[in-house]
Amino acid sequence: MRTYLVLIVATAAVAVLAASAYGFVWTDRTTRAQTLDDMAVVTGQAAEAVTTTVDQSVQIVDGLLAQPNLVDGLVPNDACSLATQGAGVFPTLRLELVTADGTITCTSTDDPAAREPGVHADQAWLAQVLAADGTTVVWDGVDGLTARPVVAVGAPLGPDGDPAGVVVNLMFVDETATAMTEVLPGAGDAVVTVVDTERRQVVSASPASPIGVGDGVDDVPRSPRGDWRVDAGERLYQATADVGGTPWAITAAVPRDVVVGIARDVLWREILVGVVALAFVALAAFVLDRRVAAPLRRITAAVVAGSRDPASAHVDPGGTAELTELAAQVNAMLDIRAGHEAQLHHRTTHDLETGLPNATALLHAVGAALEDPEARHGASLVAIGSSRIGLVTQSRGYAAAAALLAEAAGRLGAVVPAGGLLARGHDDVLVVLLPDADGAAGIRIVSAVQEAFEAPFLAGAVDPDADPDPAMSGVAVQPTIGVTHGRGPHAAPDHLLRDAYAALSHATRTSQPWVVFDPSMTAYAAAHLEVERDLALALERDELFVEYQPVLDVDSGRIVGAEALVRWRHPARGVVPPLDFIGVAEANGQILDIGRVVLRDACRQAAAWGAAGHPIRVSVNVAAAQLRDRDLPSEVASVLAETGVPPTQLCLEITESSVVGTSAQVTRDLHRLRDLGVQIAIDDFGTGYSSLAYLHTLPVDELKIDRSFISRRGTEDADRHMLEAITSMARALDLGVVAEGVETAAQLETVAALGCDRVQGFLLGRPAAPEALTARLVERRRDRGDVPAGVRA
Repeated sequence: MRTYLVLIVATAAVAVLAASAYGFVWTDRTTRAQTLDDMAVVTGQAAEAVTTTVDQSVQIVDGLLAQPNLVDGLVPNDACSLATQGAGVFPTLRLELVTADGTITCTSTDDPAAREPGVHADQAWLAQVLAADGTTVVWDGVDGLTARPVVAVGAPLGPDGDPAGVVVNLMFVDETATAMTEVLPGAGDAVVTVVDTERRQVVSASPASPIGVGDGVDDVPRSPRGDWRVDAGERLYQATADVGGTPWAITAAVPRDVVVGIARDVLWREILVGVVALAFVALAAFVLDRRVAAPLRRITAAVVAGSRDPASAHVDPGGTAELTELAAQVNAMLDIRAGHEAQLHHRTTHDLETGLPNATALLHAVGAALEDPEARHGASLVAIGSSRIGLVTQSRGYAAAAALLAEAAGRLGAVVPAGGLLARGHDDVLVVLLPDADGAAGIRIVSAVQEAFEAPFLAGAVDPDADPDPAMSGVAVQPTIGVTHGRGPHAAPDHLLRDAYAALSHATRTSQPWVVFDPSMTAYAAAHLEVERDLALALERDELFVEYQPVLDVDSGRIVGAEALVRWRHPARGVVPPLDFIGVAEANGQILDIGRVVLRDACRQAAAWGAAGHPIRVSVNVAAAQLRDRDLPSEVASVLAETGVPPTQLCLEITESSVVGTSAQVTRDLHRLRDLGVQIAIDDFGTGYSSLAYLHTLPVDELKIDRSFISRRGTEDADRHMLEAITSMARALDLGVVAEGVETAAQLETVAALGCDRVQGFLLGRPAAPEALTARLVERRRDRGDVPAGVRA
């Protein structure tokens, strides 16, 4: 806490410095920009003021010209006088009547020298005014009386072409810049300079100007606004404006020190405020540390010590009332933790349903057994499972299955030898660990495990919430057992568990009561995963292709159909047999994607054959997973529309095992497929299911007799009677019959004699590329008499 408080104070100090620096920079930039804006306004207003004043002077001269007999004033007369006064940026003016030789005959000044003859003789502005046609303005004039620069606004008097004199209003320029700083808003701190750009000379400058009247114009900036560096390194912020229609440019500038001084004043104010704020933060941090942080540190230290040693898990209350209450609550919390620590540890390492050590605890126990330096034989694992537990879950619910598993754990606990450990592994598998045991130790307890499962399990037969009835028959559970053994610290615990599960899985798959692990079992699993991975790539790379086996009509001997059979051209293994990957695809759901590939290819090929004049029917196998897919009817309809094949040219073959006990949804989907015009065939018919009721409820068109009835020569009495029964039943139900697996002429004669409608097998044609079947179709059209022996003509 103290560290945090120090960090807070340090952060506040850095924030104050950063804010002050930022404030200084921001104020400097803002003030500079504002100064440039103000100077631009000043120069603009000055330019307008000069123009306005000159226009007013022109009006004064024009007004005098309107006076009758004004030319008479060109005769010197002490009684003649004119009146005028400064205006705007020209605080000093003089209105005069001047003869052509430069003598002032009437003036607004009382200077006696003005009465001397030829005061303005040889002045350039006099000649310009005498030669002008009306009132004119001369910007670079010089007053003959005072020798000061003036702007002369005058007009000739007398006859046109030969005037006797002029009326002129002289406006003194040297005071203009100073007057601008006094009369223009915002120009109080400004340095104002007036430049005659034609003569490239300063004609007026305010007192603070770094250059004076008569200096060269190169020293004055001509840019509209920006920095102005003058001699000795002085820097000003300036703006320049031209007086329209004149040779004048007016510059207004403010010294940089004035602008920086404003920013510096702001900086000091911010620093002062920041220091005061920082002092308050430091004071607050000090009080917080003394009143709150220190007591909290004591409580934290006590809690940390209590987490290591329960005996020290008490806090000295001390401090304020709030901290005393907090200490009491911490003590209560630590007491609860001490009381429930063992229970919490038990829950994290034991299964809640059986009370056995869980998979995590089992893994640690296996590792300890393998790393035990005193163990001479290694460790044996016995994994025990049963498919009956899954049936109990499906039929009586999860609670009943959990109760059955708990009862099984209780029975197994009685047969585990001393020093052994019974734990619950993943899923519903119970595992016996036999530390420091040889490879035969696991085999020796197999019979004891089997005996423990001989009596029916009542826990799974009744409602677990009700009192069990001992008289009620229970559930018979046959265990499946996998045994493995590992030795030495180099044997990984997870590998030993993997091997036990692999043995259990192999026993389940091969229907053996118990199996000892063999490395080939993990190789099977690895191969399964490899096939699954490669099959996913095959779907992406279009490595699957379809071959077609012809189906012949028994009566005519013509090819009337073809069964689409998927094949896989592996880039490394070559053509992979379907038995090597169809089971994997059905297990992981890839069969859905494979089914889509085969369906689309078969429909395209059927459409191609139909367009070529061979409208044969193409049969496509449908897996149980596809049958349960609610999108199957829509998908079939979409493919039919896409390929343009008539629905009657498509037959979907469904295995007998997948339709026995079908759901209402599957039945509805089969009717939807039938409504599309697609035919439905039952594949592998007669493989042992006794219920034939589904033949009345499902929209079936055809039965395909399983090849097992044909392969056993087809002439044995039992097989012959079965074939006769199937064909008779099919006739009664108006169903077609296809015999598949016909490989010999004798088998062909038998199925033909029994009344099968169509035949299929290696005798009549092996699965081949569609081009090969197309060639046979073309050949049959040329020679209708080509009928295999044994087929009725």
